[in-house]
Amino acid sequence: MKKNVLLACILLMLKPAHAQFCEWARSVNTASRPHTVAVREDLLGNNYFASFTETGTTMVASYLEKTNAAQQSLWKKTFAGNIKISDVEINSLNHTVTTGSFEGAAIFDNDTLLSPNFRSAFFFEADETGVILWIKKINPVNDAFEPVDLFIATNDNLYFTSELNGGSNLGFCAFHKMDPGANNLQNEFNSNFENRTYSHIISDSAGNIVLSGTCGNFATFDGLTPSINASYQHFLAGYDSGFNAQWLLNKPYITFDHNNNLGTDGQNYFWVFDDFNGNDDTVKVLKVDATGQVLSEFAGPFTSAFFVAPYFSVDKFGNSVLLYSLYQHNYIFRYDANFNLLWSDTIATGFATFEREIDVRCYDSSFYIFSRFNTDTMEVSGFTLYNLNSGANFPVDLYAGKWNDNQPTGITDRDVEQLVFFPNPANNILTIKTNGQEFKSAVIYDINGIEVYKKSIKNNAPSLFSFSVAHLNSGIYSIILFGEKNAWSIRKKLVIVH
Repeated sequence: MKKNVLLACILLMLKPAHAQFCEWARSVNTASRPHTVAVREDLLGNNYFASFTETGTTMVASYLEKTNAAQQSLWKKTFAGNIKISDVEINSLNHTVTTGSFEGAAIFDNDTLLSPNFRSAFFFEADETGVILWIKKINPVNDAFEPVDLFIATNDNLYFTSELNGGSNLGFCAFHKMDPGANNLQNEFNSNFENRTYSHIISDSAGNIVLSGTCGNFATFDGLTPSINASYQHFLAGYDSGFNAQWLLNKPYITFDHNNNLGTDGQNYFWVFDDFNGNDDTVKVLKVDATGQVLSEFAGPFTSAFFVAPYFSVDKFGNSVLLYSLYQHNYIFRYDANFNLLWSDTIATGFATFEREIDVRCYDSSFYIFSRFNTDTMEVSGFTLYNLNSGANFPVDLYAGKWNDNQPTGITDRDVEQLVFFPNPANNILTIKTNGQEFKSAVIYDINGIEVYKKSIKNNAPSLFSFSVAHLNSGIYSIILFGEKNAWSIRKKLVIVH
């Protein structure tokens, strides 16, 4: 009865506060017993989907697919055998860097890696056409070694976390720094098994690191220790560029390992976890600065979230998405930078999941969801999706969707089409033809989302205006026109060649 009352309250809560437009939603058909890994958007608006399948005891294959913005497949790679992709990210060259683990012989296009006695990590970089430029086997412990989370810094250095599940007793988890070619620079192993998981890792431009995960009450972080009063805890830890722990935050938990999330808007960090206190629990979002100071705290919309799987992502403007996997539904909440609810929706997936089975990723004014579903058909924001594994022994399929802020009143698709930047590529003067739409500024961001130039517009509705970009380095940028009071924005790709 209590569960039914709670579910009824949840359904009453989920009335849209501010509409979001679902640009597309589709089944991402993968063979039976599929698992989602990652959905990513590259600098040109194309998408990458990483997934894998297994039998319950053995890995079957991993998949990496690239689509264009219209969801037409550009290429798809299948890596058959005991290969498990763990994460995919995009570097400054607009190439994918993929990591995962394998055992035995693993074939990647024309390269074969060998790890006959235990699982080892692999890393490879592929260009925009899917050609693998290099691939490496990584195993600093000569025992079972599996990567978990990958982060690419602004200088293209690779940071990743790993699990060590073999018999060498080197520790349950570790984190690492490599150069852009996956040459090892630094490892941090923790020999205390109370450090249970290192789930997520982020590095800033100075090489400082923030790490989230789970631990026991006898864990150690270079002399920093969690609370002795909770057997299991979520942690958020800050390290300097020399891998020395500087600060530590902990919260009690009773859910599963890896069941937390970490994001950044480029300045602060957002830590998400299921916080258990007394006989109740709720999902918490903490905004934390680079010194470990909690700037603000936000409690999710459910007052009770026992065994919930919270998923979270934030963009560089501070807009975020919080997703709950609960009661065989995905509950989606869209917030602004002050955690005011903008919009919410519910997807009846017929499937409840826990650790790292859903990927949510925010990009400026849009966000993606990549998840599993168990129903024959499923409604996603007006799209009807079909489960192509409905007749299998494990009738689960994958789905993905992209949501955008609705176009504001007065801004039409034709207006966007007539917005012209020229020349593009540019090398000196960039001119923008605006079709007379009112706006207040044009802002250029580099490939890492850092603002590199801002032009304020005194006349709110010029039909044509120009400014110099000669001071910017050659590369790929994005340029955004902002409407009055940021009521709307239009983004375009910009290429600069000198």
